[in-house]
Amino acid sequence: MKVSIIIPVYNGEKTVRAAVESAVNGAPDTVEVVVVNDGSTDGTEKVLDELAAEYSCVRVFSKPNGGVSSARNYGIEKANGDFLMFLDADDTFEPGAVQTMIKSAEQNNADITMFGYRTVAGSVVTDFMPPFTGVLKGKKEIFEKLVYPVVFSGENGYIASVWTSVFKKSVITDNALKFDTRIKISEDTVFMTQFWLCCNEAAAADKALLTYNLADGSATKRYASGLLENHETVTRELEKSLSENGIEYSDKIRGTRAVAVGISLIVNEARSGNPHNFFESLKCVFRASSHLRKDASLCCPESKKVRIKKHIVMCPVLGAAFLICRKIQAKRGVSF
Repeated sequence: MKVSIIIPVYNGEKTVRAAVESAVNGAPDTVEVVVVNDGSTDGTEKVLDELAAEYSCVRVFSKPNGGVSSARNYGIEKANGDFLMFLDADDTFEPGAVQTMIKSAEQNNADITMFGYRTVAGSVVTDFMPPFTGVLKGKKEIFEKLVYPVVFSGENGYIASVWTSVFKKSVITDNALKFDTRIKISEDTVFMTQFWLCCNEAAAADKALLTYNLADGSATKRYASGLLENHETVTRELEKSLSENGIEYSDKIRGTRAVAVGISLIVNEARSGNPHNFFESLKCVFRASSHLRKDASLCCPESKKVRIKKHIVMCPVLGAAFLICRKIQAKRGVSF
């Protein structure tokens, strides 16, 4: 079973060695590590040259900067494996994880085999597992037990990210799947949804095999400009994917998506690097709250709608309190 592990990297001189070595150590001889240097301007290239000299299975490619989606697409084109795995340059596999993932994928022979992951935020460590174990068969079961709980309801906190899984490359190439380079946040969500809906079988095991580092400087903790427009693109692509597979983008789905987007917009205003002053941020919070009020009650039964609407009306107040807390934290030098 030939497997390619794709690692995109941009200015990752401090972390990429640990990522690559976690992919190489203990891996079978049939594994290649495809590292895509996405126009780094720091010492990343030197580190990658050293890794390529040390490990025969490491293949390094360089391209002009185009973002993580562009780098992953490039990596897929260069990969020789029949199966693909992904790893970010600031994350690491647990010891023995690659061997375990490949062995499980061989046994299941599913289009995708998924695993859990471990988040690390300072001293706080949390494990997240797929919403099912075993094997799902058919588009209906895959949507109901995987796509909906992960992408829309978020009921167990497991996120739709490519580094959780072993993929059959043929599903990607046969369906011309690519990462959408227009999307800067949640690009994994769209790709995973499209991939899952092309699967005949999806398998999962409740083992945390990757460490996802929530560092202060990571993209997940920085302010994201144009986030509303980004989310609107994501929503359109999700709706399109469901429609193409004969799945209705129902009021329930629309409502749960609205809640996720509204909360994301409010939290974004409290991120580090936000160029807005307090009153500009407050305007953005009201805009997000308007987005919430528009669709959020659709995900609830009729009996709960009035109560939910009352809670949503409080969003601007809660958002303002949130921003005040952010200012206090910033003065105290506390990272959010």
